[in-house]
Amino acid sequence: MSVINSNSTLVIGDIHGEHHQLKQLLAQLPKDQHYLFLGDLIDTQEHDENIDQLAVLACVSELVSDGQAHCIMGNHELNAIGWYLTHPVTGGPLREHSDKNKQQHSTFLAAV
Repeated sequence: MSVINSNSTLVIGDIHGEHHQLKQLLAQLPKDQHYLFLGDLIDTQEHDENIDQLAVLACVSELVSDGQAHCIMGNHELNAIGWYLTHPVTGGPLREHSDKNKQQHSTFLAAV
């Protein structure tokens, strides 16, 4: 996870499902802090109790809904959407379901 503080907005990127670390970070900050999440909220190869990709998405979604944060989609989120959606003409997936791509998304796919 990377964090940049620019006076009024804290920029957070590359969470990759690390819900425990995100919660620890947010607990240390003022309640009125504004956040800008820079994508890569999901996709990790880690398999431990600190990884909860759905909890990360729920936490960020709640902060955005409350007006306390903005979130810019990263390539991992775009790839997950492309994995799910199909091309309107060919009917094939927008992101190829290759072994490499499946491996990249494996922990997220298992969670959803």
